[in-house]
Amino acid sequence: MYIESHIWPAIEAAIQAGKPIIDVYERSFEVLFKADKSPITEADKKARTIINSYLEKTQIPILSEEEYLPEYKERSHWKSCWIVDPLDGTKEFVKKTGEFTVNIALIENAKPVFGIIYVPTIKMLYLGDTKTQTAIRVAIDIFDEIKASITQKAIPLYGISNSYLPLNDSHNASAKPSLRGSRPAGEPSDKPSLRGSRPAGEPSDTPSLRGSRPQGEHSDKAHQSALPLRVLSSVSHMTDKTKAYIEALTQKGYKVDLLQVGSSLKFCMLAEGKADLYPRFGPTMEWDTAAGQAVCEAVGFEVIDQNTQKPIEYNRKNLRNNSFVVRPKNDG
Repeated sequence: MYIESHIWPAIEAAIQAGKPIIDVYERSFEVLFKADKSPITEADKKARTIINSYLEKTQIPILSEEEYLPEYKERSHWKSCWIVDPLDGTKEFVKKTGEFTVNIALIENAKPVFGIIYVPTIKMLYLGDTKTQTAIRVAIDIFDEIKASITQKAIPLYGISNSYLPLNDSHNASAKPSLRGSRPAGEPSDKPSLRGSRPAGEPSDTPSLRGSRPQGEHSDKAHQSALPLRVLSSVSHMTDKTKAYIEALTQKGYKVDLLQVGSSLKFCMLAEGKADLYPRFGPTMEWDTAAGQAVCEAVGFEVIDQNTQKPIEYNRKNLRNNSFVVRPKNDG
């Protein structure tokens, strides 16, 4: 993977921010609430301070959830910027589920260039580079050997492009769902510790599997009734529209396996080939999706704004995202 010099400060920022996050996580802590009633802890604030100390050296402006936000009149002149969520999944952090992340993305001309997602509880780093269309996952064992870990231990990610998915269908939002599908007997759950492996039957030296399916798996539409469709949803933000979207899939003959996961781990699961589709019809901000979009775009997914029907763009006047769907890129 081609890594520009300014990627390294971002990688180190994410990993170092994980230290105080875990320090706070492993003891009792106070939970405060912002004006929008979302929780915030000292872990959010400490992580923000550390990340800023690294990214400010790049002289690229920063958009962060826990930061003063410049007016759009100023931001509209930015050709590039960092978009940061120092602690994505604060609700899961408070619940002690372990499903929270550090998100850092570099944006150029409104598009993600690369994204970093770091999972402090398992010391796992995900990096997606949209310029080279490559993504990696790497376990960070020793903080002082970050570069060595990334260059020597990185595992390529390829995702899985399910060409039979209903990429462009509209769905009846008034439908009432039956959400939980099941996997074939004996098949393990895809809700991970995130120490995932390649799809079954895939050799470790495969140079490029983007757009392919696991060995023996067919992509014809007739196969859809036999293969569970692994659909991601938020743990804390399930909405009626999301339920209706999922119900519409079942009515079209798909066996839906619903995977409820917190934070940007959902993007990581797509990149690892552990899920197929992520519809989001609930509130998100740019810092919730920028890093994940880069990781997913690097392995052949697209993050489609449901209002514009185009990939989400960033550093907009309104930083709140519209509803979106993360799906395999439609090559046709």
